[in-house]
Amino acid sequence: MVSSAGRSHPPPSAPAAGGLRERAADPGHLLREVVSSAHDLTVTLARAAEMAPSDLRALDLLMAGGAMGPHELGARLGLSPAATTALADRLERAGHVVRRREQLDRRRVVLEPTPHARRRAHEILGGFLEEVRGAVDELSDDERAVISRFLERVLEIQRRHAHPSGAGRKLVG
Repeated sequence: MVSSAGRSHPPPSAPAAGGLRERAADPGHLLREVVSSAHDLTVTLARAAEMAPSDLRALDLLMAGGAMGPHELGARLGLSPAATTALADRLERAGHVVRRREQLDRRRVVLEPTPHARRRAHEILGGFLEEVRGAVDELSDDERAVISRFLERVLEIQRRHAHPSGAGRKLVG
């Protein structure tokens, strides 16, 4: 398949339900599809891990951002202090996190993912991440650059709307 810019693109492997092929020219629509599918994937992965999706999301935040205090984790998840404590207790009982005192301020407790949680995440996510890496490896350097610029811009917009007061923190990178 050749685009109007003269670039060659492989045809979609199969037409998706709902005319996805026809809407492929709309990156905004595809991005909405990715976000929706990411939610479905989270639910599936949470079931595989025998966790609630909210617990999996918390663990994901801790693995991506490093150890953080319960107050910060609760704020990131939009949970009350009581709900955050219950979530931390569940994750600790399951062996997914440990509570530890910070070195510089021994009064502060942080939640930290355990090696068990990291191994389990790799078991559950490994195949998916490998396929995504394969898809990225199929792209040319120019295609990667264009996609990266687009996603960086979308993240900038998303962060601004998620935290209109400017108090938001960087979610990725």
